[in-house]
Amino acid sequence: MTYRNAQGDYTVSTGACAGEYLIGAEGGSACATFSLIVGAGSPHGKLPYYVPGVSAYTTSTGATGCPGRPASLWLRTTPSKPYYSGYAPVTSTKTAYYTVWELGCVPAGSTSKPSLYFQQRDWYLPESNILIVDEYATPGLAQILATAIWR
Repeated sequence: MTYRNAQGDYTVSTGACAGEYLIGAEGGSACATFSLIVGAGSPHGKLPYYVPGVSAYTTSTGATGCPGRPASLWLRTTPSKPYYSGYAPVTSTKTAYYTVWELGCVPAGSTSKPSLYFQQRDWYLPESNILIVDEYATPGLAQILATAIWR
């Protein structure tokens, strides 16, 4: 874990950015991370709350950037439906709702179609109300989560 906010959300660096303040893909950071969001599925907890397969989760209510591209220069588009959805193991005894979203990126102020795309992978554990969000296609993350020991 490299960052924890006051709401109990965690950002985990997967590269050499451990000393950097991690703002994640929404802020345009090039530092590969994934997030663990506690209370994401509760309408009485965080806003916006997460509903599997309905919309890609974002922690911001304003304009958001794309991985490695600052929000001041690039904005992400919101997909209308999941690219893929199903179930995925998270430990040997827990299964998550698994959704992949394909999001486009457009230059800020542009009305053109997206010129590049990235995939956001969401693992949602409804019993523990935890959402894991990977916007950087972190290599091996699915296997890491499936074999992790959760406390």
